[in-house]
Amino acid sequence: MNSFFKNKIYNYFKLFNLIILFLAFSYVLAFECKLEKGVQAPNFVLPDLKGNKIELKECIGKQKVNVIIIWGVWCPYCRAILVMLKDIYQEYKGNGLEIIAVSIRESPFKVSLFINALKPDFPVLIDEWAELKESYQLKDVPRIVLLNKDGIIEYAEITTSADKIKKVITQAISK
Repeated sequence: MNSFFKNKIYNYFKLFNLIILFLAFSYVLAFECKLEKGVQAPNFVLPDLKGNKIELKECIGKQKVNVIIIWGVWCPYCRAILVMLKDIYQEYKGNGLEIIAVSIRESPFKVSLFINALKPDFPVLIDEWAELKESYQLKDVPRIVLLNKDGIIEYAEITTSADKIKKVITQAISK
């Protein structure tokens, strides 16, 4: 093979690699989600304890304050926060509060053992395979995300303080 064709093939190979690199970079930028105030919350579809598929965007919009709590059955702070959220929900659901609890990395059976004893009035969804790990930047639990009625993030933090979560929710409801 002469050098002319070798150079042509080499140049096409370089061009092909540049295109792949550009597409990969574009993909990362297009799907990068920052969980910060003022950003639209990533939508998701997850099953509830009965296996019904629930989509986030179907749950929000009706209430002025929407809280997503991402928690784990193994986490004692998470369980304490869910107990507190049950009480807050009873107090404020008539004032525009919706809570969506998402259990992560646990089977529906194990989640149902705790939830059936707690009996919260808000939806409990199962993310058994941690599908929300990237989009909700999960490095730890509990992760609290507060959304307005348009699904815009007003607050997002990983915290083990039930008192802090209660304060954030009551301040948002009183606005």
